[in-house]
Amino acid sequence: MSDKRFVQGSGKNVFNGNELIVKGALENAVGLMAGYPGSPVAEVFTIIEENADILREHGLWGEMTNDESQGAAALNGALEVGVNGVAVMKSVGLNVAADPINIINYTDKYGLTGKRGGSVVVCGDDPHASSTQVAGDSRQLMVHLKMPIIEPSTPQETKDFIGEALKLSIASNLVVGYLITTYLAEGGGNVTLTENKPPEISFKNPVTIDVSKVDIKRMVSIPPNTWDLERAIVRDRFPRVHEYVRSRKLNKILYADDKKHRIGFVASGISYSYLEQALWELGVDEQFPILKPAISYPLEPEIVGDLARDVDYIVVVEEKSPIIE
Repeated sequence: MSDKRFVQGSGKNVFNGNELIVKGALENAVGLMAGYPGSPVAEVFTIIEENADILREHGLWGEMTNDESQGAAALNGALEVGVNGVAVMKSVGLNVAADPINIINYTDKYGLTGKRGGSVVVCGDDPHASSTQVAGDSRQLMVHLKMPIIEPSTPQETKDFIGEALKLSIASNLVVGYLITTYLAEGGGNVTLTENKPPEISFKNPVTIDVSKVDIKRMVSIPPNTWDLERAIVRDRFPRVHEYVRSRKLNKILYADDKKHRIGFVASGISYSYLEQALWELGVDEQFPILKPAISYPLEPEIVGDLARDVDYIVVVEEKSPIIE
């Protein structure tokens, strides 16, 4: 039975994190959601099944593929026609999906219809090994695959950052990694909602593409094209990530003032929420500058410099691996 919350276009309602991933896709003209279930994001596919009527009416094609690699490969097809696509998988599944993601990021997808779509991989991590997978850190592999990483910290960001990730993908021409951890995926809260936006191109409104127009040099990653394509990632696409992040003011320094502080903190994602809770319990909340990057990789250098000028020491708080550090 369909859940009317997924068609609510204003006001507030209560959702858990997995539900917010689907609602975020509906609000941001996503035409494809594909992937393979696994903790902590397995519920996404149950939600897609239970709300199939809403997705069908909206024009969003939801599909559980045979494995994560097929889910990621489906993103490539969506990009070819300029459709926003989201693939969902668990942390271990990102290893399975790495091959097609790597190929997509090396190529230059402008869309054979003249439209550019965004491409996002939602990856569910379980840092405390409290579910049915290992306690990995998907950010390490995302860095290897040259994926910008966006990390929500709150239920509201869990929904809204689906849209930001898609826009960042379009701006940078890169597949964006969206990291959600167990407590955010299974927890939830009150969020402000906006109208759903159907995709312009979908199974309800298909297009015919002319494969003769495929630009082999730009869209196929084989030697000798590979070197030029990789150079474009480092020299052109990553700077576009920084430009988008600065223009949207996604990375923020909180509690900054005109004083020089002994310590400043850097924390993103759920680690930021842990930090705020710990400082509150110590009775020193809102007393130290905190750099909260929405995009933890590639980290915007200018805002790190802004924090460094105001503090003597920077303490980085993050789970599992020193990606930000």
